[in-house]
Amino acid sequence: MSLERAVQLRDMHRPEEAEAMLLQHLAGSPEDVTGHVELALTRYQMEGRGKDALESIQRAIGLEPDIADFFAIQSLIYNKLGKDSDSLAAAERAIALDAEMAFGWAAKGAALGSMKKWSQAEEACREALRLDADYEFALNQLAIFLRMQGKVDGSSAEVAARLERDAEDPLAHANAGWASFQSGDLKQAEVHFQEALRLDPSMEYARMGLRETFKARSVLYRGYLKWVFFLQKYSDKQQLLIVLGIFLAYRLGRGLLANIDTRLAIALMVLYLFFAFGTYLASGIGGFLLLRDKAARLTLNRKEKQEGLFVGGGFFLGLALIGLSFFVFRPLVFPGAALVLACIPGGMFWDNDSKAGRWVFGGLMTLVYGCGLGLFLSILLTGSIGDTGRSFISTALLASFGSTWLAMIPGLRGQKGE
Repeated sequence: MSLERAVQLRDMHRPEEAEAMLLQHLAGSPEDVTGHVELALTRYQMEGRGKDALESIQRAIGLEPDIADFFAIQSLIYNKLGKDSDSLAAAERAIALDAEMAFGWAAKGAALGSMKKWSQAEEACREALRLDADYEFALNQLAIFLRMQGKVDGSSAEVAARLERDAEDPLAHANAGWASFQSGDLKQAEVHFQEALRLDPSMEYARMGLRETFKARSVLYRGYLKWVFFLQKYSDKQQLLIVLGIFLAYRLGRGLLANIDTRLAIALMVLYLFFAFGTYLASGIGGFLLLRDKAARLTLNRKEKQEGLFVGGGFFLGLALIGLSFFVFRPLVFPGAALVLACIPGGMFWDNDSKAGRWVFGGLMTLVYGCGLGLFLSILLTGSIGDTGRSFISTALLASFGSTWLAMIPGLRGQKGE
């Protein structure tokens, strides 16, 4: 009875109470496999409890090592922890134990999706649906993987079919919202995201979509999103090659244009700088614009509000100080430039789930702030930039621009992990 009640509590989004009941049950029956599985599923739903969930499912596997479902659950937990290779290995173990279990194939699809192997993830989900045509998890994942490959029409068709079967499915509405969002229909996307949140107010996937829809009111952010949608079709290695290719093309083009007309070379440099650093500023600027809207502000969590305030707000304040330097006090250009430059590592600090990443980018952001302040005070005291001032400038530039190269290290830009 205690197990049934614990499951009910979990389904009612009361996982803390469910966990307490399950722990009490396991204290009296420590070898109960079902109890450990239910505890793993409960902890899987709880914020920051992925490692505990993994421990629970491993205990269940230790008691009964030949149950395919257990390995499929383990795969999803590994996936949540960002351990993609372990997630894929667990899913393949589940399939090896029972190749006719749709859950194992869907878990494999989730693992491959996290590795951005979209076509293979799609194949795994289609195999899951061959085994169970009404499997909701696989249906919704398939819609996501089609969208990630730019197959918006196919994704929309899958979502429409899912909504036709169950118009009260919040995940289907969220997927419909993302499909509309990627196709550029922001109004329809907003409708679907709001409906998903009405059905499940705790759904982060829908809240994120609604937030992105509000941010997309900004022309800059819409341009950023088009770039993101283009890149997401490719793996991390392919994305790195694309970025390096653009950089090499820029260097070659700048050299050629400099021989024709210096102004053309400067124009190309401005375009490249906007491309290179605009992606790090877009989210924060979009968040700052949302802070000014009472309704849209509700879609932001604490970290996103901080990002909007310090990155977006810092960017506009920096531009204002730079503008004032032309009319009021020329040295204001330096703290203004520091605020703008600090937005680059700042864009990788505020909403970063990687502890190492927060230390690195937070440290670089603080260093740029310090260089701007130090340079400003140095000018006030000495009346000139001098060697010390030039050191501040070079350090700030290195810290700001160097952060974009550090951003290519996956471990410093973690979006998952507990």
